[in-house]
This record gives sequence, C-alpha cells and structure tokens, in this order.
Amino acid sequence: MLTVLCGIPGSGKTTWRLRNRPDDLVVCSDDIREELTGDPRRQERNSQVFALARARVDAALARGQDVVVDATNVTRDARRQWIKLAANHDTPCRCVWIECSLEQALRNNAGRDRRVPEDVIRAMAKEFAPPCVEEGFVEVARVRNGSRGDQRHERSAT
Repeated sequence: MLTVLCGIPGSGKTTWRLRNRPDDLVVCSDDIREELTGDPRRQERNSQVFALARARVDAALARGQDVVVDATNVTRDARRQWIKLAANHDTPCRCVWIECSLEQALRNNAGRDRRVPEDVIRAMAKEFAPPCVEEGFVEVARVRNGSRGDQRHERSAT
C-alpha cells in the first residue's frame, strides 16, 4: 500500500504518520531536503528532492513494502506522481488528508523546532486542492485536526 499524506504545513501530517503508520517505510520530502541541502526549509533543489523521493518510493514498492509519502501534496499535480507510481506496481494508493484550519496550522507551526515561514503556509493554503477518489486513490481518509490535537476520521472509497 502506498499512503500519500496531504495537508498544509503544520496540519499534523507527521504526527498522524507516527501514530498510525509507524512500521511503514517513510519517504519525507523535508528529510530529503535536509540530506541534500542541510536545511529542510530550503526549496531551491525541490526538483532533485522529489526525483529522489520518487526513486525511493519506486524501489520500496518494487520490494513490496508499504510506504508513506510525508509531504504537503497540496495540488492534484503533486499527488498524480504518487498515484502513477503505485499503478506501475499494481499497488493500491490511498490518500490521508490532514485537514486543519490555517489559523491552527500557524499555531502548530509556531510551536515547532523547524518552522515553515508563515507566508509559505498561507500560499500553500490558497493553492490547496482537496483530494478525491476520482484522482485515482482507492480511498481518501479525511482527518480533521482540532485545536487540542484530536483527530476525527471520515473515509470515502471508490
């Protein structure tokens, strides 16, 4: 199974992954960015970051591993690459949408060690396109994050 996380920075994607998919292989764009640049916030090598992420996911799916892609994936174009990779391996691909208000994401971000610039979070929130099964996911699980870190789940499937 390929699980694609989706949500603006500060929404709780990594927290959800740690609580719900601790045994899956994780491919995280921030971790790769830090490997390549020394700073997970530096965006100038994103094409290399995502090429390496795709290669790692591809190799893991070829080995039959369950994988979680921990990245914002705020647009359909961003999510399409993962759906195609899963299809190439006849692997189901699901999306976990971590829904969080912009205000809550900004508060969460303020409490992090590695903060994302506020203007970046605001821009991604404006660009955000909600995921749906029509994109090619076998399921979209919508996780609503509350102000106390509580989560409610809703599912839609094909």
